[in-house]
Amino acid sequence: MTEPVRRKPGRPKDPARKAAVLEAARGAFAEHGYAGTSLAALAERVGLSKAAVLHHFASKDALYLEVVAVTLQSLMGPVSEAAFGTGHHVERLDRLTAAVVRELSEHPASAKLLIREILGRGPFMRAHGTQAIVAGIGAIVTFLRDGMDAGVFRRQDPVHLAWSIMGAHLLYFAASDVVPEDAQTGATQTRAAAM
Repeated sequence: MTEPVRRKPGRPKDPARKAAVLEAARGAFAEHGYAGTSLAALAERVGLSKAAVLHHFASKDALYLEVVAVTLQSLMGPVSEAAFGTGHHVERLDRLTAAVVRELSEHPASAKLLIREILGRGPFMRAHGTQAIVAGIGAIVTFLRDGMDAGVFRRQDPVHLAWSIMGAHLLYFAASDVVPEDAQTGATQTRAAAM
């Protein structure tokens, strides 16, 4: 007879439910902001009780910080790969752009959430988010400067270009309800800006 599988302490009983809470919270926080999102409304949106949400997250603050951290982390992985990976600069730029566009397409609330957080200097930015954003932009700047030094990208201010690329992608997806369907893809725009 086999032993029943025991959960590790602190590991959620139902990780799928936790993921559903995170995704619903991302949408709610993006649409209504931190102050405009109540745990009760969020729990209702997910079909759980407030106590069930609090089972996965100690507080609204903890939930919010994790939502923004997970959102940012999903975008920073491709940035790090482009900045410090191997291959030709144009190939790395194409992979980076494709990954960012895919992530923002699959999670459209991410762009609006990050813009709201960065511009509003919300709880994540006040906690430790500024350092995370600066590190992410720093990785993009490193990649762009390296490409400029190699003669692949046109010489220009890499910091301004990095912020412009990030802003263009985030704004495109945050304002997707007003972007015409026949607009250029983010990949084409990013490549044109760098070259």
